[in-house]
Amino acid sequence: RGRGPLAEEWLVIGGHFDHVGYGNFGADPANRGKLHPGADDNASGTAGLLVLARRLKAEYDAAPADANLRSVLFLGFSAEESGLDGSRHWVKNPSLPADRINAMLNMDMIGRLRSEDLNVGGIGSAEGLDAKLAPHFEASGLTIHADPSGRGPSDHASFYGAGVPVLFFFTGTHDAYHKPEDRGYTVNPAGALAVLDLVERVSRDLVDDPERLKFVSTDGGKTPDRGYAGVRLGVMPGMADEGEPGVIVENVSAETSAADAGIRKGDVLLSWDGKELNGAGDMMARLREHQPGDQVRIVLRRDGKEETVIVTLKASRPRE
Repeated sequence: RGRGPLAEEWLVIGGHFDHVGYGNFGADPANRGKLHPGADDNASGTAGLLVLARRLKAEYDAAPADANLRSVLFLGFSAEESGLDGSRHWVKNPSLPADRINAMLNMDMIGRLRSEDLNVGGIGSAEGLDAKLAPHFEASGLTIHADPSGRGPSDHASFYGAGVPVLFFFTGTHDAYHKPEDRGYTVNPAGALAVLDLVERVSRDLVDDPERLKFVSTDGGKTPDRGYAGVRLGVMPGMADEGEPGVIVENVSAETSAADAGIRKGDVLLSWDGKELNGAGDMMARLREHQPGDQVRIVLRRDGKEETVIVTLKASRPRE
């Protein structure tokens, strides 16, 4: 809990703790039945969440009685891998007034820092946030690859969609991504601590500064993905209503296969070349079967009516 007039405002710090289990969805079909430990994705972010909770609790305990500090909520999400279901559910059923959240910081895959390169998304999701972050980025000693978009394939997107400024910390994809080889010995602990040092400094700024962030939409621009497959559809997937088949389109990124085919936000994708889509995992499995230039037939539901679109798949553009 915070103190003073800011105590009723909140900073949310989160990370997801689920993974793809035995690879029955969201993974290479060749690895089905094999345990996927998920050391980087996302045991690294889960561990980071615990470290920050310990650090910030100690700092709050040591703060003077008259300190003015926002409260901090630490959230671990489940069902991120099946379509951000946990974070989406919390945003729809928050345990605190959503209009009192100053920002949400998300740590997803912070365990593979290489060449001191760190991706930080969402720097354009609030007025002046990029300038506010600049001294922290400089002091970190890291090479920051800043992305203004508040969207992206992780839990912060659920908060961004609800009008909350977000930041997404991510050390990049790798050959072990969503594979059994994502094991503990491959993680860079010193690198993860360097990331956490930065997240901690940013957190302190966001809880100390009496001026609240003002949300800015970054929609309409390009949104890089995380390299799930060699091709990309370009939608932010979600689960359809309970008991209903399909993948709901939460957002469509500009200049992608989906945008070119006329797929829109709110569409429900029902099938892919005749194969039913019962969740984001099915969609990822279909993507892994294709190469750039392939055409696929997608049946979708829009405004209660089924339509068929032909999609020409473009190459995936992972974050650099």
